[in-house]
Amino acid sequence: MTREGICEDCLKRHGSDWTGAAAQERADLEALVDSQIAAGSRVDWASVPDELMLQRASSVILTTGLDVPGRQILEILGVIGAESALGMNIFRDGANAWRDVIGGRSQTIQSALRTNRENCMRELQVEALKAGAEAVIAINLNYSEFTSQTVGGGMLFTAVTGTAVKLSP
Repeated sequence: MTREGICEDCLKRHGSDWTGAAAQERADLEALVDSQIAAGSRVDWASVPDELMLQRASSVILTTGLDVPGRQILEILGVIGAESALGMNIFRDGANAWRDVIGGRSQTIQSALRTNRENCMRELQVEALKAGAEAVIAINLNYSEFTSQTVGGGMLFTAVTGTAVKLSP
């Protein structure tokens, strides 16, 4: 981070670096986003810091069901999706191969699958937010694996799709 609280890697503000004039700038930006959402306008999420977008996206409801209890679907916005690929290295794969021989649960694979799923769900919320949705229904998760003998590792893939919807208050 620089002295001004701007990340040198992505040139955006992160975390608690919002102080002084930057805090006012963030408050103004949050107010603008709130007013655009309230007016039903499309928000230019490209101009919103990732931290704020992720914060707002966390309020998007995710469900594998076909509805949200107590809420009526007002509009179907379309199908959205997110994907995640996680590389497994030769050491992890070797430990898992040994577990295949002796049996047992692989905490490494379980952790990798959990990480992939969580990443996809978070990305699905962001995609829904960008589409103007308040919920994603009928979520479908798909897992796949790619193993290569020549590369010495493999990949775990997770794909998530769902229907972005607007809900009644």
